[in-house]
Amino acid sequence: MPGSTDPIRTGNHCRCSNLMNRIATVFIVFIFLIICSVAFADTASLTITVDKEIATLEDVINLTISVAGNGGEPRLPALPSFESIRQGSTSRVQIINGQMSAHMDYSYLLYPKQEGVFIIGPATLDYKGSKITSNTVKITVRKAVARPAEVSDKELFVTAEVDNTNPYVNQQIIYTLKFYRRIRVANARLAESPSFEGCIVVPLEKQKEYQTVINGQQFIVSEIKQALFPARAGVLTISPSTLQCDVVVKRQRRGGVFNDPFFDDSFFGFAQTESKILRTSPLEILVKPLPEEGKPFDYTNLVGNFRATAEISKQKLEVGESATFTSPSPGPAI
Repeated sequence: MPGSTDPIRTGNHCRCSNLMNRIATVFIVFIFLIICSVAFADTASLTITVDKEIATLEDVINLTISVAGNGGEPRLPALPSFESIRQGSTSRVQIINGQMSAHMDYSYLLYPKQEGVFIIGPATLDYKGSKITSNTVKITVRKAVARPAEVSDKELFVTAEVDNTNPYVNQQIIYTLKFYRRIRVANARLAESPSFEGCIVVPLEKQKEYQTVINGQQFIVSEIKQALFPARAGVLTISPSTLQCDVVVKRQRRGGVFNDPFFDDSFFGFAQTESKILRTSPLEILVKPLPEEGKPFDYTNLVGNFRATAEISKQKLEVGESATFTSPSPGPAI
């Protein structure tokens, strides 16, 4: 009838309106409390935490410096035995026994450079004319060694080798770095190139990629080759190569339809990455001096097998006609 009101519709409208008002009020109060807790914080404290206290040279350690209160960004302590990479910061609010506190977490990735037991910290923060210090944490770094029989059990690893460990001075040797993997990786890069002290280094070719099978397991291999020419006799050490990468892993999912293999992890966002660091073993080369017996008087320090070619632009010439003779400089046969 004209002028009548549907009581069900009116009641629903009123209840929805009241509910929205209550949600808006609670949200405003919550934001107000957060702002007040940050704005009026008159103390600050620092805490260092790590995700692992025992690691290997192949592990990456996640370090977090938590700042409680409005204290600003802390300073990371000196870490000569680690390479550190800043990951960013996140803010959070805690309510414990009715007390609200604001925190800022600063995250770092630590890549161990050597074995040993290390004390990390304290971190420091300048706050209102005074210096605040954090706790310290102890990290034990061990060497990760795999026996040859275990190599195929690894999902990714790197190797380095030379084709001759006992060359003469100036004799060419080939250094080969290989990165093996049978899982998905991203952002792979050489974080630390080897030191070829005492050698002249010549890149041979661009990185190449191929597949190989080790003990029944199929691996993708990335390979880099370099030519080394030892400049002096004696023992030369090639330092380890260090490779960093992100390994794609699956996140644990809750039960339900998304456990169906049809829902691919990477497509539906269930994958995440973990940082990994890989190192080769150091290599030693015993370089022999060149024998003096039989050395030509005009010897120019070249060692190895060589090939030389020459060509002329024309095979037949008329009187007075010129031709071009080309003789490239000889080089080692690679």
